[in-house]
Formats: sequence, structure tokens, C-alpha cells
Amino acid sequence: MKLKVKTLNIDAGDKYIVILNSSDSDELGIKGLGRVKVKNKVDEITAIVNVSTKIIPKGTVGVYEEVKDILKLKDDDKIDIDVSHIPDSLKFIQNKLKGRKMTHEEITVIVNDVVE
Repeated sequence: MKLKVKTLNIDAGDKYIVILNSSDSDELGIKGLGRVKVKNKVDEITAIVNVSTKIIPKGTVGVYEEVKDILKLKDDDKIDIDVSHIPDSLKFIQNKLKGRKMTHEEITVIVNDVVE
């Protein structure tokens, strides 16, 4: 989904955070605290989603300072927003919390994700 950028001048303490209008988040099928891929013409990052019905109008994405700086964004730029799928490592951890035993391969995937 292509959205227009609105810079928010909010610092998130080294976290990548964006705010989507609730209509846009519904269309993407993403909820608050979900993850999205934010892409400009050159770079891509994964950001945490906050959802708002009042701060950000439909068709616009609010970006915190960290997102703005790393992707070199300014107001009214157009960027792509796509749903970021849950990593396998998170699924493995959720299964472990439910009492399932982890395989060696699953542990290796988790370690690799943490190291990257």
C-alpha cells in the first residue's frame, strides 16, 4: 500500500514506529503493535504499528524521527507499507511457551534471528 508521509517529530528511543489510520490498518489487516515493512525507493525497515482514528488521516502514515532519519523521509513523500509476517523464531518460542518441545533446528533459527 502506498501512503503519504507525515513526519511527527517524535523520538521513540531508537525504535522504529509508524502510526496508521485505522481504515488503512484494517485494509492491511494489521493491528496495533503489529509489524510492517516500510520501504522508500532504496531502503526498507520493519516498524511497529500504532493505530489512530484522529491523528493520521486515511492514506497517510505518521513516522517517528527514527524512521524519518533512516529512510531520509520528508512530509508528502510516498512510501510503501506492507505487512511483515511473524518470524518463524517467534512461532517456535510461542509453541515452547505452550509446552511443546523445541527441535535443534528450531533453536538454531531462534539463535540466528537474535544474532542478526
